[in-house]
Amino acid sequence: MLRYVFILFILASEVAAFAQSGTKQQIPEMPNPAARKATLEQQWKALQQSPPQLGVRDVFLFLLDALDIRFLNDKQMEWALKLVQTRVITDPTAPSYGNMYWGWSETSGDVGDGNNVEFCVQYGILIKLLFDDRLSVEARKTLDQIFEYALKGVRNQPIRITYTNIYVMRIWNLAALGQVYKQPSVVEESRKFFDIWLNHIARFGNREYDSPTYCGVDLESLLLIHRLTTDPDLKAKASDALRFFLNDLCSHYNQLGGFLGGAHSRDYNRVFGRDLLEEKYLIPLLGGENKNNHLFHQICLAELQKIGLTPQQKELKDHKNRFIVQRWDSLANAYACDFVGNKVSIASSNQAYSPDDKPFVIYLSSPKIPEMPNIVYVMEGRGDHYGTWG
Repeated sequence: MLRYVFILFILASEVAAFAQSGTKQQIPEMPNPAARKATLEQQWKALQQSPPQLGVRDVFLFLLDALDIRFLNDKQMEWALKLVQTRVITDPTAPSYGNMYWGWSETSGDVGDGNNVEFCVQYGILIKLLFDDRLSVEARKTLDQIFEYALKGVRNQPIRITYTNIYVMRIWNLAALGQVYKQPSVVEESRKFFDIWLNHIARFGNREYDSPTYCGVDLESLLLIHRLTTDPDLKAKASDALRFFLNDLCSHYNQLGGFLGGAHSRDYNRVFGRDLLEEKYLIPLLGGENKNNHLFHQICLAELQKIGLTPQQKELKDHKNRFIVQRWDSLANAYACDFVGNKVSIASSNQAYSPDDKPFVIYLSSPKIPEMPNIVYVMEGRGDHYGTWG
């Protein structure tokens, strides 16, 4: 009888611990623990400089990894969080109330670019979801205070629906903050924005289309929702959105060269169509080398690998001589076309979102030379007047 009582006590204790921490999550292994440790050592050294040589949002990436391998002791963790807390704008009369400065010297109360609070929550809320039990009482109190203001900052920031990566990031942030702090009304805000965005995407497509940088950021927020939310409806919506993105990306991806073909919105790599999307996610997804040194990216990749590509997406990716036409915005005639041949693909768009777009581009690739510089017509290189960033 005593044995059964003891077993029941253990089970009850496990249930209580599970309820306190939320959904129990398996932490994925890192591909190169030594490289991750070296990165942490560099970042810790940078953070201790005066002023710190690590961006405010990057501190949350650092702390997530630090908690995973217990890199810092309690006092060091408390110090780091207190340091970040000094970057929170707590004055209710300030233009950027609740937001967070990008760096360590600003004091005006106006961050200008209001996206930093979104990135800080996107990264940092994983600390609460995965490692809250590893925080000291003081560290947890500080982090909770940061996120109390961050919720105000997320709500206060105006985001147009065509600013895809930040709009979707807000959806994740509200869902996660509402779940962690047991505020159903905040989760409902997330659902409202998700419904509005899905309706827009269904009608007009994605303005930040095929961006090697920002499609990666889009995937991150959607993968986090899919992996970590306890709300079945939000999870299902994320699944639909991920299928939309993966269909699109597989239409243009060149696996041989490890780059994304097609016309691009906001592409900062002038030579190759490759950035965060390919390096952190598509290349390792498809069997290439995984160079992720941060747990945040590895968590997102693990969920992407779990979802995988459908047979239809694989066929689409490998199909030769395909011609893709896609709408990407509510602007009149906002269409992009891409012909993918055996060794060449040619793509164009008859509209542009920003000066960083690639609206006319040619990609060359062959088994002998899989990775060649893309050929892009850059109008601003000649100072042509062709519109403004809208």
